Amino acid sequence: MTTDERIVTLELELLEMKAALTKMQAQEIVRAKGFVLVDDQGRNRANLAMKECGPVFELKDENGHIRANLCVDKYFTALTLMDENDNPRVELHALKEMAAVTVRKGNGKDRVELFTGENGPTLNMCDENDNKRVMLIAGADGSTLMLNDEKGKLRFAARGDKESATLMLCDEAEAERFMLLVSQERTEMTMIDENEKTRAAIAVVDTGPGMVLLGPDENCVWSAP
Repeated sequence: MTTDERIVTLELELLEMKAALTKMQAQEIVRAKGFVLVDDQGRNRANLAMKECGPVFELKDENGHIRANLCVDKYFTALTLMDENDNPRVELHALKEMAAVTVRKGNGKDRVELFTGENGPTLNMCDENDNKRVMLIAGADGSTLMLNDEKGKLRFAARGDKESATLMLCDEAEAERFMLLVSQERTEMTMIDENEKTRAAIAVVDTGPGMVLLGPDENCVWSAP
């Protein structure tokens, strides 16, 4: 090969390399099955990978613990936030039928649950023994608030809808002991004994107020007017 031929060949190769470099610089889409982000010390701090369940994005702290995880599969999307001991503390789930947020203590026990479904949004608050202590439901036909004691027994309930508002107090056996009803037509208060017998009732209606006291057999012993 003469010198001129070598020069021509070299020029062609340089043109091909330049074209390839220009194509690489202009490329806007990078296709891969995974990416790893490292810090200045070479530690793995973030992963973006395609796994069996779907795409997963993980963020890690300087000790290699996963602190945030985002996963998408064919059933739901989930975001999990974890503490330095790898315990999930906050979880968010988005499904076709509902969305949910769960807040946990470091021991993994749920403390707050908020989710939406066919019956409307619901909020649950739990104590350290996993007993639900507060439940709030906002449904299409009304809203309900329930309070439980440390044994999980219902002690207080209140409900409101377009027709009336009701308040109920229960004893440690979940027996109804006091009820208050308020509506456009009447206001009524009822007191019940430990045998679930109504012993006193006060009502205010269009014709005026009234009160009745009942015996253990629920027979009237006194009334006014």
